[in-house]
Amino acid sequence: MKSHGGTPLPVSPDGTCRFKHAKDSGSGAFRHFLRPPNGSEIHRLHGTLPRDDFRRADDLLTRLSHHFLFSDRIWDAYQGEAAEAWENPDIPAGYTYLLQLVAHDLVQASVIFPRMDRRIGELRNHRTFSLDLDTLYGSGPAACPHAYSASTKFGFRSRLKLSRMRQSNKLVPAAKPAFRDIGRGYAHEDNSFPRNGPTEALLADPRNDDNANISQLLTVFIWLHNTVIESLEAQGAVPPEYSQEVAEEYRFGQARRIVTETYRRIVRHDLLPRILHPDVLRHYETDKSPYLETDADERMPMEFSHAAFRFGHAMIRPSYRLNTGHPGFSIGDILRTNSLREPYSMPLNEKWIVEWSRFFELDDPSLVNLSRRIGPSLSSGLEVPDGFGFPLRGTTETLAHRDLLRGASADLWSVTALIAEIGKRQPDLIAMSPLLSDITGLRARLQAWLATNWSRSGQALSELQIDTIAEDPPLFFFILFEAMAEAHGRHLGVLGSTIVAEVLLRRLDSIAPETGTASYPATGFETVRTMPALLRTLAERSGLSTASPSFL
Repeated sequence: MKSHGGTPLPVSPDGTCRFKHAKDSGSGAFRHFLRPPNGSEIHRLHGTLPRDDFRRADDLLTRLSHHFLFSDRIWDAYQGEAAEAWENPDIPAGYTYLLQLVAHDLVQASVIFPRMDRRIGELRNHRTFSLDLDTLYGSGPAACPHAYSASTKFGFRSRLKLSRMRQSNKLVPAAKPAFRDIGRGYAHEDNSFPRNGPTEALLADPRNDDNANISQLLTVFIWLHNTVIESLEAQGAVPPEYSQEVAEEYRFGQARRIVTETYRRIVRHDLLPRILHPDVLRHYETDKSPYLETDADERMPMEFSHAAFRFGHAMIRPSYRLNTGHPGFSIGDILRTNSLREPYSMPLNEKWIVEWSRFFELDDPSLVNLSRRIGPSLSSGLEVPDGFGFPLRGTTETLAHRDLLRGASADLWSVTALIAEIGKRQPDLIAMSPLLSDITGLRARLQAWLATNWSRSGQALSELQIDTIAEDPPLFFFILFEAMAEAHGRHLGVLGSTIVAEVLLRRLDSIAPETGTASYPATGFETVRTMPALLRTLAERSGLSTASPSFL
């Protein structure tokens, strides 16, 4: 949620690099959702493009972001539905980090933070936008050898790298199996061979060491890949004329396809039904209604990457219980636990090894950390005073502030203009939502919420600022407000769901059908469609069912 550097090359599912000419529509440029908005359809603050009056826009968005941190009382009406009023009984916390993995798989901008004067055509997306686990595999073993472990004398690296769990003290038993953390290596500043000292993550996408929760989730997919490789080796399903080295590469391509299709099924059948408005999901999946976007443009819409899909930040809990042996950690501790912030404390020790029954519905529901409800309210602990929020003025900033600035930098659609454009193309989508169907009432509800939910002293919004936001709300803020107003924070509202469905479902529909695994040897993962099913199947087939520390 903070480290967004590095620019791995695009790669196809068979492990080969994919290069495209700059004029190709899929070459990495961003675009707008539906079509480029006209001048009057672009989001404005005080009637001005935010980048044209940065200081005034930043002041307004800073004040708005502070509302996010002091508005937990919006969930008071739901006390009793879950352990805490702000907890979402429908979405276990593991899906928060699965969303982060999907986000990393879809988007990696060419700069850490787009300046307010950055034009859309200048930004590049270094992801393939194919839901092919580019964030896990990178450009393959040849271009990203540091992420792979050499498994034979023939040199082709078919397995992904893991690290041995570190013991917090000599009295703690060693892990069985030993490899329970992402790949890490010792960093060094000279030409000597490092044998100890600070560590660095050995990943195709270093953002997956952003925090302890995402790095532990990544180990699940690393174990999945390596387990599939072992299954393919045991079956020996390789053309007899292949040399040993070519056979390794052949199996790697098969394994990547099997793992990628498993991941896509989970996104489609487990993740999206949890986060999308059920009426919008039915519109696309059951009714098979046509998509709003019908062309083959594969570029990433900014309204998705810089606004709608950032809703997962509102799902972050203030603390997590990771396993039976430790009482838990604050989100600040979890964000800090990586090779960038704590390079001398890696690999992870037993306190950080996740029992997945704490993050997904496996056996005992009482064990599960629930995600936060989706709304304009972020966890305490995301103020991040030590720099996680990328402060622009040397002062404490927030994750909400950064998200609002990202959207303000991109000349996104205004909310009302976007609603109108969707209504022209498919009025039945807008008709699903009383909120979207009544723009006057929508603005009144925004005004009332902003006036009621005051932030800390000195950062309250003025009446003029409240009117400005209600008249033309930032898309990211509105997506969260809509989820609160329409769905009690249990899933996205109609507008947020429409943007996410148009990007992800349309992309999944354009990719090879799920039956593609039929041409590969059976590995036991062919019917997996949910994260709980993946975890149980993986535990059974990899030996992790008896792991210590516990896997499930």
